[in-house]
Amino acid sequence: MPEDIRDVFGAALLDLQYGESPVGVRRFGEGLPREVMRIGADNRGDTYRLAYTTALSDAVFVLDVFQKKSKRGISTPRRILSRIRARLQSSAEYSRGDRSK
Repeated sequence: MPEDIRDVFGAALLDLQYGESPVGVRRFGEGLPREVMRIGADNRGDTYRLAYTTALSDAVFVLDVFQKKSKRGISTPRRILSRIRARLQSSAEYSRGDRSK
């Protein structure tokens, strides 16, 4: 991932840790639960996304970071959406104290 993108996402995560809302944050959508948010950043024609949630506890759970490479339209590939769902579930279990998984 380009350093510029890492800087954008790092600054956004720092804002979240201090209770502020980063620029450009919005619900992820695409069938994911409402608590999954996304931040997008562009670099030299490429688009990157960071999926996260703050809804589970007093923490920021980064669920995925990926380069957007849609083959059809603007939708996110199903395998990435499935991965985000699975990580959200794991994060919820961790947040509840079930750390055995």
